[in-house]
Amino acid sequence: MNIPYAKLHPSKMRAYGAGGFELTPGMEEPGCPRLYRLRYEESEKSVEMGANLQYGGVIHRAIDQADSVGVLPTEILEEIWPTYLGPERYEEALRDLATFERRHDPYVTLAREVELTAPLLDAGDDHPAIQLAGILDRVAIHPRDPHILIVEDYKTNRFPPSRTDLDQWVQGKTYGAVARHHAAKWGIEEPVRIIGRYHALKWQPLEVDLTDDDLDVFVAWARSVAMAILNDDEGAPRLNPGCGWCPVKSTCPAFRNLPGRGSETLLDRIDRAPLDERARLLPHIKDAIRALEAGKESTEEAIKEKVRHSGPFDPGDGFEFTLQSATRRVVTDPELLHGIMGDDYYVAKPRLGDLDEWKKKHPDQAAAIDFLIEAEPAGTRLKRTVKKSVNPLDGEA
Repeated sequence: MNIPYAKLHPSKMRAYGAGGFELTPGMEEPGCPRLYRLRYEESEKSVEMGANLQYGGVIHRAIDQADSVGVLPTEILEEIWPTYLGPERYEEALRDLATFERRHDPYVTLAREVELTAPLLDAGDDHPAIQLAGILDRVAIHPRDPHILIVEDYKTNRFPPSRTDLDQWVQGKTYGAVARHHAAKWGIEEPVRIIGRYHALKWQPLEVDLTDDDLDVFVAWARSVAMAILNDDEGAPRLNPGCGWCPVKSTCPAFRNLPGRGSETLLDRIDRAPLDERARLLPHIKDAIRALEAGKESTEEAIKEKVRHSGPFDPGDGFEFTLQSATRRVVTDPELLHGIMGDDYYVAKPRLGDLDEWKKKHPDQAAAIDFLIEAEPAGTRLKRTVKKSVNPLDGEA
């Protein structure tokens, strides 16, 4: 297959997968050659970005456009907001951008939303030279250290970043590698120090040194992925944790043939198989669990959308689906929480369930932590109830 425009962006690596090459030990490999083929080889129109990626794109545009015209991102959001993302996501975007506006760092911005490239793969008999490419959210310099170059990646994840997220940060390492190639033109002095800023808008910005060794290993890995794409003439489907969200799963033979979708379920095979066969099935069991869980979530989202537009949904099994208002507990001030917990903030990975356990172990901090937790509207949730029978005489005299 080809690499369009001879540029390997993180989005293309995300679509294809890692080609079997691990960036870090045990790295899961989302992505699918079939999805890549349909998106980039055949330009399949049904292959669209999911709602979360579209939401992230709007956040990026708001920050970039606001910076270019000298206003705050929250002031420009309304005019660029796509109505199909809905009012609930709009309120979420306002909160994320308000958090962004409150934060300050000492760095001087050089550019936002700028595409940079760096050589990745020499031309071959059947392909042109390939560039590693990234559209960097922000490039900045340190006002007091001429050796430092900062590359920033805005994230709208609902969960705080982990050490694994930073180790497997393909986007950030792409940014670091291409920025290193252009450091001299910005006047960055040798030896260049690249700092990656993983800016989780719902949590805390994290900074990590992207050393030359780190970036050299990453570039070698990206080169292997590029070769895997170029040498792949088939673009066959591959089950992975992202199958449930895949926009072309309905026509995918591998997804449709998952155990449990045919006459024999995976549970049937496990029940009657000897241990050695069950051991061989184990990777397929894990793939099936991930794919089915993702399929459950995408189905629930589709039902929600139908109920919003058409009212209670009756699938014909004696039950109906409706929507109920939901709330969720949120940390109102992550920075203050960080101040209370110190560096253990990152150890605890402050999901609310983890914070409940933390309070049990640190009762002296419980009252202060509770003060930072509030219930806020969280949109709606599905409720499945027995469908009420209709009396044909109701309403008659």
